[in-house]
Amino acid sequence: MNGRASMFVAILNVLQNTVSNKLTDIFFAVINDCGDLTNPENGMVSFTSTLQGSIATYTCNEGFTIDTFPASRICLQTGWSGSEPQCTSKHYSISRHFRFTAIQQK
Repeated sequence: MNGRASMFVAILNVLQNTVSNKLTDIFFAVINDCGDLTNPENGMVSFTSTLQGSIATYTCNEGFTIDTFPASRICLQTGWSGSEPQCTSKHYSISRHFRFTAIQQK
């Protein structure tokens, strides 16, 4: 191989390594790990993975109701979507609703 061919091969090797490293960086930058979620008080959260694209579903214990809809969050590039739902007592929700309705009717 002459000098030009050797230099050409060396440049190709550098480019190949650079492209390979950049593709690796891009792959790991795109796949985000959102981290674990904690169970809300009086409820639980279930998910199969903490990686980007995963869905976490919240449920409440008997006698409690979820305060947001939908009761799920998605792992995005920026982290878990939305905020953590809370489980409130069904009795509290009903009494709060009636109190609010009574105030409106006055």
